[in-house]
Amino acid sequence: MEQRLPARRTPPSSKWIAGFALAALAACGGAERTSAVPPPFGADRVRAEAEAGDGAAQLMLSSMYEEGRGVEADAAAARQWLERAAASGEPRAMFALGRKLERERDFARSTAWYERAADLGHHEAQHNLGLNLLEGRGRAVDEVEARRRLTQAAEAGLREAQFALSLLLREGRGGPADLPLAARYTQNAAEQGLDVAQWQWAQLLTNGTGVGRDPIEAARWLRRAAEAGHVDAQAGLGLAYVEGRGVPMDAAEAAPWLLRAAERGSAVAAANLGLLYLRGEGVPRDLEQAFAWTLRAAEAGIGDAQLRLGTMFEVGRGAVRNPVTAAQWYEVAAAQGTPGAGAKWAALAETLTSEERAEASRRAAAFRLVR
Repeated sequence: MEQRLPARRTPPSSKWIAGFALAALAACGGAERTSAVPPPFGADRVRAEAEAGDGAAQLMLSSMYEEGRGVEADAAAARQWLERAAASGEPRAMFALGRKLERERDFARSTAWYERAADLGHHEAQHNLGLNLLEGRGRAVDEVEARRRLTQAAEAGLREAQFALSLLLREGRGGPADLPLAARYTQNAAEQGLDVAQWQWAQLLTNGTGVGRDPIEAARWLRRAAEAGHVDAQAGLGLAYVEGRGVPMDAAEAAPWLLRAAERGSAVAAANLGLLYLRGEGVPRDLEQAFAWTLRAAEAGIGDAQLRLGTMFEVGRGAVRNPVTAAQWYEVAAAQGTPGAGAKWAALAETLTSEERAEASRRAAAFRLVR
């Protein structure tokens, strides 16, 4: 879906349209700013138009002062001209001012400017306003209005709004749930290159949520998101290779993806990578690495890793044998319902003294308290 340019209440004369495009996009966050790009017109000409009340010229002058293009950089003057541009009715200036106020944590004024720009058809403002209304930033939470604003931006093709709207549609927030429509918006955002949407679209295809199940297509989207750097997609793609979901089962192909995700903090990836090292599947068997990754996953709350860590301490595989520490991890895993953990704890507890059981329980309680 093609993304349309923001609408204007009062379009500038044609002589300004091309010249202002770059600076306006930069001021609104739509293009990378660069001081190497000169202003399309002389500073005196821009200032004259700005002082005559042209909102687009005021926005241009603000950008010039902010970046030191054609004039000496002056943050105060940049802010003054931005505020004048917003007050004159320039929606891009309203949005840019709203972003600045949001960064300054003035959420009430930020939301007010987003709303004014949104009413003039600025799609990024509609999106940001929708998010603020969802989170109660600068305004009371209003999921119905948030959904309406996100719908405006999503229908205009803004991928971030499409993804945010898909979550509301899936959860039935701000209106009735609509799983097929949620899936469609997720797909649209994914096809526009939004990595989190690509990852979510893969989940929908895997589970058949609002769309037919297609594990092969799901794996293809997981790879796209993983290659774009989405950590959950990297973990998911690694796990798909471990389990053979939509791709051939291949531990050697799984290991690099799990390692990437684990190094970036994915506990799920760490747990599965530890298992590969423990078994020597796809990587050389390495008990030291198996213990390190399993410990990381266990401390992050992965029940299967906690159970496996308990076993490693109980039998002294990859770790110095320590029955009390093993009992601690069995108890932690059992507390969150990990299958088999309770039975492992009960069997080990019979071999411990009452003092050792108490110490294991104390450590387990302390761990749960910290988490």
